[in-house]
Amino acid sequence: MALGVPGWLERVWRWLEGLHTLVWLIPAFYMGGVAAIGVWSEIPWFWVLVGTPISAAALMNVIVFIGKNAGTISLREGARIAFEELRENPWGYAAEMTAKALDGRLDFMAMALTNYATIYGKRPPSQILEIIPKEEFRRGPMGGGGLVLMRSYSDQPQYTELAIKRRDLRRAIKRMRTVEPK
Repeated sequence: MALGVPGWLERVWRWLEGLHTLVWLIPAFYMGGVAAIGVWSEIPWFWVLVGTPISAAALMNVIVFIGKNAGTISLREGARIAFEELRENPWGYAAEMTAKALDGRLDFMAMALTNYATIYGKRPPSQILEIIPKEEFRRGPMGGGGLVLMRSYSDQPQYTELAIKRRDLRRAIKRMRTVEPK
């Protein structure tokens, strides 16, 4: 299930996605054009027929966009924020010592964040953002500076588009300030 979107709304959206926004908009614009040159525009029910498809398509697009993106950032961005805020902390020193490359430091911080926050990702080929179980992080390495969680037995990603809620990131950083890395 997508972040922040109730299950019933996601099922409705998936059904509407099959219809595609253009199926709603083409008849509405056609009818709007007819109204511009005809007398139909004087009939109130006509505007209900024109406005409903446009409003429904726009509203569903906005709801799904906001629901999927509300309060979340990529785990890579979260790892960067954590690295910047914890740079003069044992966590920052540990990130510096364990990895010399930029992605290595971010991978370290992203993996550290998994201990203190819920992480979300997409399991290919799915496009649904789901909670990644904690045990998955012990099975494979982080890659791309926190962009993907790799499989331990192959070079294919187990989860992609890793994300963290901003609220969880703030709490994790606050907790990491009081805890030493192991």
